[in-house]
Amino acid sequence: MNHLIRWTLFGLGLTVCSRGEPPLPPENKSPTCEEGNFEACTNDGVAAIQVQEFSRAARLFEKACRGGAGTACQNRALLEYEGLTEPPDLVGARYWLGLGCDVQSGGSCSDLGIMLMEGEGGNQDPIRARHLFEKSCDLKDAIGCTSLGISLLQGQGGPADPASSRVALEKSCTLGDPTGCAHLGRTLAEGVGGPQDQKLGFEHIQAACTKSSEEGCAFLGLLLVKGIGCEPDIERALPLLVAGCDMGLDASCESLKATQGH
Repeated sequence: MNHLIRWTLFGLGLTVCSRGEPPLPPENKSPTCEEGNFEACTNDGVAAIQVQEFSRAARLFEKACRGGAGTACQNRALLEYEGLTEPPDLVGARYWLGLGCDVQSGGSCSDLGIMLMEGEGGNQDPIRARHLFEKSCDLKDAIGCTSLGISLLQGQGGPADPASSRVALEKSCTLGDPTGCAHLGRTLAEGVGGPQDQKLGFEHIQAACTKSSEEGCAFLGLLLVKGIGCEPDIERALPLLVAGCDMGLDASCESLKATQGH
């Protein structure tokens, strides 16, 4: 799934008492998973993953998911997707992501949309995928906004809408997805969906590459070789163009061929 199904394993309330810190008195302790605290079930599932007790994690995530914890549904889906408790089951992954999306888990909605867009675990359905990206982005999931922006830009699942694409990518970048920033930078550099701003586009793309976005680094190579928003730097551009070409980006391959031909 192009690594877009994501573990939601951190920031879930897992805490470790610092050395010497007294335990909480009984009256201040949160309810346990056994007492019906589904957030605790999710956290216990995370702890089980960390010690590779995948079957136990699956049971805990399932309990939490059926109790309405969308994050747990997303994690349960990934266990199916990666085959960590049994052979990979992409149909099962779709099922758990659907449950998560139904309880307003933005990550579940976007991951399910990606599976539908790519035809993983069933038929392709670009129209429904775009709707799921819209819902995910409304729920402030950064990758959902990135996926929405790309689908709007490329006309996947409906008419192309470059202006709306830029809005979605701006939201994605604000929410912290480097790939969203990379695509936003490219629309700015090329003047797609709004005013052209090559310098700002370069800044977004360079920052995305710094944060290990493969697309960001590929786009950065294209800008560096042409001096768009920056001074030309062929030496710096070449390895980025090679990486972009290896990713299958035609523009990187063409630019690499032209550069090496000189």
